[in-house]
Amino acid sequence: MNGQTFRLAQMFRDQPNVEIPAPELHRAASGKQQGYCGSLSRRISDLRMTGMNIEKTRDEYVGTERHTAYTYVV
Repeated sequence: MNGQTFRLAQMFRDQPNVEIPAPELHRAASGKQQGYCGSLSRRISDLRMTGMNIEKTRDEYVGTERHTAYTYVV
């Protein structure tokens, strides 16, 4: 498990059953306050392959911006 995937797993495990917006996941994965994870969906896919039940719980447009969020369901 690479660093980004490990940091995401830790964040999801620390907040089970809580919807986490994508910008927060990007920061967690990158390890930086203003960081960005270029392959967030791939990292989440990697976590799903380890058996974590991570669901996309929000995918909507607000104006022209797309807002997504994920929840680790336990």
